[in-house]
Amino acid sequence: MRIAMIDPLLDTLPYDRALVDALVKCGHDVLFCGRRLNDEKWDISSLTYQELPIDQPNPPVGAALIRLRIYWWSYHIAYFRSLIFAIRRAREFGAEVIHVQWMLVPLFYWILMKSMGRRIGKVLTMHDTQVSNGGHVQRVQTLGLEQALRMFDRIIVHTDAGAKRLLGRGIEPKKIVRIPHGLLSADSRVSVPLMSNQDETVFLLFGLLKPYKGIDILIRAVSVMEPALRKHCRFVIAGKAAMEVDDLISMARRHRVLHFFDFRVGFIPEDNLPSVLGAADVFIFPYREIETSGAFMLSLQYGKPIIASNIGAFSEMLRSGVHGVLVSPEDVLDLAQALERLVKDKEFCREAGLSVKRLAEGVSSWSEIAAMTVLEYRKLIDDGLVSQH
Repeated sequence: MRIAMIDPLLDTLPYDRALVDALVKCGHDVLFCGRRLNDEKWDISSLTYQELPIDQPNPPVGAALIRLRIYWWSYHIAYFRSLIFAIRRAREFGAEVIHVQWMLVPLFYWILMKSMGRRIGKVLTMHDTQVSNGGHVQRVQTLGLEQALRMFDRIIVHTDAGAKRLLGRGIEPKKIVRIPHGLLSADSRVSVPLMSNQDETVFLLFGLLKPYKGIDILIRAVSVMEPALRKHCRFVIAGKAAMEVDDLISMARRHRVLHFFDFRVGFIPEDNLPSVLGAADVFIFPYREIETSGAFMLSLQYGKPIIASNIGAFSEMLRSGVHGVLVSPEDVLDLAQALERLVKDKEFCREAGLSVKRLAEGVSSWSEIAAMTVLEYRKLIDDGLVSQH
């Protein structure tokens, strides 16, 4: 089968890479359309990689409002031109299916998907049905969203919660399909033993740092922990910032807990991921909103206890008291109590870590996920929704 996959800004690169590599191994021809690879690693020799004339946005810092608006208008025009180029290449490639991984501007996808008619199957993976996970968004990021969703023949989600939200938006049930998210790659063989330093518990929150991830909630929770337990903790915040981290540092200073935090702001090279993740005793995800988390799917293979908000994939995959502790979103006291439990109950930590490792072993493989995805592609042809070449 000939498949064109589009993720212009590589917003979900780890997922894209894992799925595409599995599709290629299964014998399918894949054209991938995305921006130029920078620090990211991907052996693209087995597929057709179409580099798009677009890069990640880099708005001028401290610019006047009018200058920012001009920048974003120019950027969105460039993004639209890149999409047109990608669609043209997909047609030249002879793609039977176009699979979109992320929509920066839904209106653009509505226009282009509508123009394609029934000639090519149209599939969207909606990793999160809440735009920007409920955070602040530009109006253009929601413009035409409902119309764009209706242009796709299939919409893939990873959780039951995501499927219910799409049904609530009026999307036809037959268009919605739940396909699990697989484990993301990192070599966990360098993982250090659980609780290797008995005098210190290292909690790690990692990935792209955004407001929905609840770092401010974690800071407040640390400030109300029992001092006798808190003094044995270190909280590592690691990842590229997509928010004002200085504000978080100031907040931690005001709450007199900054010395418990280790802010490691910046892109984490893939070669460094195993050592960063392996050094953690507990992974923490105090998110305000989420359906699927790439950071979560990367952490599972390390076999460490998890503290997470009782939402999305966390609530569907984890059992509180078995894999760690699930807490109510934005509940500072609930989170503080969970932190305290993981510090003082070493046996629980050990058992929870083993349970997480067993959970990881039961996650669908990427070959299985690729097979599920291809099955949906073929249904579009079998059901007569796509004209055969």
